[in-house]
Amino acid sequence: VAVTLEETRDARKDLVSQARGAQERLQELELDDVLAAEEKSLQRTAAEVGTAATAVSESVRKAQAALESASALNKRAKAEYARFQEAMEQRMATLQTQEELLAKAVEEQKAVDADVQTLVEMTAAQSERLQLTKMSVSNFSQNTRDISRDYEEGSAVSNMIGGAIGVFGSLVKAGAEAMEKEAQKGKTKALTAGKDKDE
Repeated sequence: VAVTLEETRDARKDLVSQARGAQERLQELELDDVLAAEEKSLQRTAAEVGTAATAVSESVRKAQAALESASALNKRAKAEYARFQEAMEQRMATLQTQEELLAKAVEEQKAVDADVQTLVEMTAAQSERLQLTKMSVSNFSQNTRDISRDYEEGSAVSNMIGGAIGVFGSLVKAGAEAMEKEAQKGKTKALTAGKDKDE
């Protein structure tokens, strides 16, 4: 019986030892599963972080490219605006010069028009005086002819009358020629002023 009890105790110890070993092995297996699951989770998280980092990097790259493009556009716009402003200033200066030249030309044209008007009035007055002179010559000639009829041709009185007619006619002719030359000068001056203005 003692041997049987001893054997029973030994068997019990073996069973307990085996149970403990099985339990330890089970715990180790469970820990391995947990670690494996955690490792997989960490791997998934690392993959997700890598994907997010890649997306962020791509976004940063695109943002940097957009910034560089916007900066280049801004510089080009500033340069174009500066060129446009310079061109507009030059255009405004040209228009200002043209305006001043046109204003000067208008004033000169007014002066020329005034001179022409004066010459026209002078020419009209000279023409009127010439007509009056012609009428005076005609009346004088008619009167002298009427007077000379009372005297014989070749007589002293007739010759004196003829000489007077000749002298008067010469004076009238000289005066008429002088007035005609003066009118021609005025006309030439007006035409020259008009041509100079046009040029």
